[in-house]
Amino acid sequence: MKAYLTIAHGDTTLGTLRLNLRPDIVPRTVENFVHFLTNTKEKNSASSSAVGGTTVDGEAGYRNSTFHRIIPKFMAQAGDFINHDGTGSTSIYGPSFADENFLLSHSQRGTLSMANSGANTNGCQFFISFKATAHLDGRHVVFGDVDWREDDESAAVLEKLERVKTDRRSDRPLEQVKIVDCGVIEERKSARGAGKVSEGGGSKLVGEAKKNKLLQAYGDVTPAADEDEIDLDEEDDDMDDRKNEKRDNASSSKVAGDAND
Repeated sequence: MKAYLTIAHGDTTLGTLRLNLRPDIVPRTVENFVHFLTNTKEKNSASSSAVGGTTVDGEAGYRNSTFHRIIPKFMAQAGDFINHDGTGSTSIYGPSFADENFLLSHSQRGTLSMANSGANTNGCQFFISFKATAHLDGRHVVFGDVDWREDDESAAVLEKLERVKTDRRSDRPLEQVKIVDCGVIEERKSARGAGKVSEGGGSKLVGEAKKNKLLQAYGDVTPAADEDEIDLDEEDDDMDDRKNEKRDNASSSKVAGDAND
């Protein structure tokens, strides 16, 4: 399954990240992500059970939400369309849902993974890695990757995203980084059988079709934690470039109590 995120930094559009999603490995996690990726309604069914707040009218999904935390040589975190600061979380299954599996690893730049606040606390927040982060394997559910090797624009946008200037204490961008458009890329087969894709205005957005069926099959999961972040434990010497090892150690403990898996 293919998807996309078009990102802007302030008034400048950085471009579009093309994503490869893995519903064959983690169908529940992908379905949750796709729902918020494509939801354009003013309110969604999960708003009444959100952790840390309620959804805002007109912002019931990833479109117009922000990347609230960016750490060069590590990752960029997004998906909190509730509070826009890492404290809000919700899912299509309830306030949170369990870790589906850890079959996919954080083995490359551009890994797409769930943020969490501990085991079995997945919600709407996610992160994109800027390098391999093996220390997160078994702790965060990977559900896809950025197609930066095959798509030049995705590679360029990932570079620009990593270079965004941030507050060194909070890792928050000094100028807003926003998802201005997003959705699923419909794959179409031509008469010769060659695959074609369309996105943006020509894409077919999906995401809610299986929701009721999934709810019946799995039910809700008890919520946990108040802010979704990613554990910085075992970050290698690359982080020394930021000359902030104390911040990294503090972030390690903070992340364990903030992020959604």
